[in-house]
Amino acid sequence: MTDIRKADRIRAEKAGLLESMLGPQAMARIRSDKTAGSQAARSLDPNRVEWHKSQLLERLRSQKQTLNSTAQPNVSRKDLATRLKAVVSLDTLAEEHPSVIYRVAQSMERAERAELMRSLPGPVARRLLRQIRQK
Repeated sequence: MTDIRKADRIRAEKAGLLESMLGPQAMARIRSDKTAGSQAARSLDPNRVEWHKSQLLERLRSQKQTLNSTAQPNVSRKDLATRLKAVVSLDTLAEEHPSVIYRVAQSMERAERAELMRSLPGPVARRLLRQIRQK
């Protein structure tokens, strides 16, 4: 029973934080019952709200910097395959999009490619083999 109260308190706090950041009109659109959120927003510590805002802004800025630093126009095919090979784990390659698998396989030596084909599930390996034969 205390877990439910704690969950309700946390949910109310989050709703209050969202309302203080987005405004009451936005929260009214998000949910039909805005009275509980309004009460939670009034009972929140302003310092805590500011801390959450600054944490959110800091996380968004770091994501934007990461996206800006990785975005490179006019990337050659060889460079793209090399970057994909460095980023993608060969253990989880079967879960990737077939085009990603194909690009990574292109940059591999023949023996590595054969090892990769053996490790992939049948339908994925056949599709990859078809793509390699077409090009």
